[in-house]
Amino acid sequence: SWMVLVGAGLVLGIGGAVGLTHLLDDLLFQTTATDPTTFAGVGIFFTAIAFLACLIPAWRALRVDPMVAFRAE
Repeated sequence: SWMVLVGAGLVLGIGGAVGLTHLLDDLLFQTTATDPTTFAGVGIFFTAIAFLACLIPAWRALRVDPMVAFRAE
């Protein structure tokens, strides 16, 4: 479920970045504005960050005793 949001964000972000590359083309040296390695690296980086952002709270929730959690509510 959260990966759908991450995927949608990546598609919209990379699509917007590709659409705006003409603005950066004059500022870049020794690389192109549509470098596929850079786009892939950024996509992998942000996917890993999103995965960790969801994994850490889930890991903490698994360590809580279910009876303690039910009594708290």
